[in-house]
Amino acid sequence: SYDSAPKTHNFISEYRNLLNCYVHHHAPEQVSHFWTGLGAIRISAFNTVGGFNEIEFGRVLEDVELGYRLRDAGYCIHLDRAVQGKHLKRWSFGSMVRTDLFARAIPWAHLILTRREMPNDFSLGWGQRASVAMSGVSLLALLAAPVEPLAISVMLLALGAFVVINLNFFRFLRARRGWALALTALPLHWLYHFISGVGFLLGAIFFKWPGLRAHFRPGALSL
Repeated sequence: SYDSAPKTHNFISEYRNLLNCYVHHHAPEQVSHFWTGLGAIRISAFNTVGGFNEIEFGRVLEDVELGYRLRDAGYCIHLDRAVQGKHLKRWSFGSMVRTDLFARAIPWAHLILTRREMPNDFSLGWGQRASVAMSGVSLLALLAAPVEPLAISVMLLALGAFVVINLNFFRFLRARRGWALALTALPLHWLYHFISGVGFLLGAIFFKWPGLRAHFRPGALSL
């Protein structure tokens, strides 16, 4: 898992790298997919399942898809929180949006719909799914507010639910970097989940009409 002291110190990098740490430290010990950012695999197991599927997933979610096939073949993927590494990635607002949309949500939707399963771990847990729903509801309610004043109440309730669902994460940020990061991370965390929802919808559309996906193939993007 990633540690809780990322080296890069701009605001977005701290938020994203600490988010990775939090997700890893709250995931179950037996997980559904492999993660090449910080992982090890026996070459015999890698070869047995045929290695990475680079034709379909390029360099985007090929490690996640590999983990699914490992699990299907009877292998166990163990998350050891005691073995930690420091994530050195420096994020910008643009790289965060592009990565979440094109290198995460859209190809992950394709993988989920292809396999017809959505494991309840890492970024696909029930809390994350509820957060995606609340981000969408809050925005739709805001857009409806000019014609329906009650929509403001719905928006506030959805935002409140979003905060409650992610309260432990915001507490984690406060404990590591103080209230300033915890509070200013809230809109970024909302955006992260909203983009995930939009990307899943786009991925579902591309899954239904493969011709569209050819124009948005993640492997061709510079992330």
